[in-house]
Amino acid sequence: MKTTPFWWEEAEPSHGERSFDQTTCSALIIGAGYAGINAAITLAEAGVKDVFVVDAQRIGEGASSRNGGQIGPGGAKFGLAEATSRFGAQRAREILEDYDNTLPFMLERAKSLKDPFDLNLTGGIVGAHSRKDFQKLSAYRDSLSPEKRAKVDIIPEGEAHSVLKSDIYRGLMVRHDGGSLHPAKYIRALANRARELGVRIFTGFRYEGARDQAGKKVATLREANSVKTVTLTAAKMLGDQGISAFQIVFLRMLMGTLFLLPIVLHYEPRAIPRIAHNPGPIFLLGFSIVTASICFFLSLRYMAIADAVAITFVQPFFVTILSKFVLKERVPGARWLALVIGFSATLMIIRPGTSSFEPASVLPLMAGAFSAVYAITVRRGIPGASGLATTFYTHAISLAMISPLMLFFWSPPTAEQWLLTVGMAAIGIMVQFMIVKAYEFGEASLIAPLSYTEMVSSVLAGWWFFRQLPDAITILGVCILIGCALFTSYQTKRSQFSND
Repeated sequence: MKTTPFWWEEAEPSHGERSFDQTTCSALIIGAGYAGINAAITLAEAGVKDVFVVDAQRIGEGASSRNGGQIGPGGAKFGLAEATSRFGAQRAREILEDYDNTLPFMLERAKSLKDPFDLNLTGGIVGAHSRKDFQKLSAYRDSLSPEKRAKVDIIPEGEAHSVLKSDIYRGLMVRHDGGSLHPAKYIRALANRARELGVRIFTGFRYEGARDQAGKKVATLREANSVKTVTLTAAKMLGDQGISAFQIVFLRMLMGTLFLLPIVLHYEPRAIPRIAHNPGPIFLLGFSIVTASICFFLSLRYMAIADAVAITFVQPFFVTILSKFVLKERVPGARWLALVIGFSATLMIIRPGTSSFEPASVLPLMAGAFSAVYAITVRRGIPGASGLATTFYTHAISLAMISPLMLFFWSPPTAEQWLLTVGMAAIGIMVQFMIVKAYEFGEASLIAPLSYTEMVSSVLAGWWFFRQLPDAITILGVCILIGCALFTSYQTKRSQFSND
């Protein structure tokens, strides 16, 4: 006796990945059937990274590869009246509209599938097993719009034999816009398309539930044939572990201040009293950098690192403009050209689509603007303040500004999170100090284009931590960025030698 579908003779379901090498994701989808794989494709096409699909069985082993293969619009087992009584008028209309849109959605999705799945748009027939069923089919046709009604015929019982050569039905509904497909080949084609977009499909894991943890969903999965469990956090390091952007900035500034304070007291004891004599620029240092940091870390909750960093590259434009009108620096045409080409290269790298114009894109844009204010403030300088003192002011004032917010955003860090914070603070201090020294010796419009080289480390970080491999266009864009920075430095050196 045959115990498996005939469809499997040509396309037997296959397993996905059988183990996890990372335990965080942006979206976790339970079920590797039509609905789950289509949802994953939709998310991936919208730009969402790290989409996981999990199933206890093989891909599509359930109803997705065991059905009759008939396709068509509609298909709801209830009419408008029943749906209204169950869900309310507005929700009922939305549900039935979704049913009617299933075939157009499937046909549009089919355009992106590379594997054949025997699609035939030959129409279809729905038989009524009873007179009551026939009444429902007639009522369904009457509920359709005139345009959709024209594609559906109702055949009464007396005429059904001439269509099917059978008398077992009490009437028929003939659809002219339906058809059929090979269900097992179709789910295989969907799975291959999902993988092509970077979706990871795991099989052999049973979903056992999820809990809320610091604003994230933490799901527990159990291996189908053992008692071993896996925990996945759906939702980049500190930010993905439930630490808010405000707390990340607070911890960074706290660790930086604690590290710098004894050094400043030993080498520059007069730096601290100097705060009272120059409150304006020192306040602006803290305000600009803390606002830029919060905006940037907030953006990482919604965007990929490379995308967020690329948008912050509006900073050189702001710096160059401010350096001309605030610092009265002369900006040669070559620097403007390097800025334009460099920014164009960042667009080449991220290739912004609809997802790049979400409201979250405003956050890195603001981060870039406030970073420019910080750069100009550093360039103008604080009377009598060295690079060490300026770095200390940046951390201490930022800490004072953001500390009150911890009454609302504090979450006890784990040992691992403290370790990440110490590392981030150490890197932050070095970077901040080098930025201060760079603007101390060089013109702002000269230093600004060099920030484009940050894209190199961002691409590497995305590849190392989040499995986002750069493609050929990304590599080309990064090379252009580096070329812009080298060109700017070369032009500046050449100008200096000419003046000498």
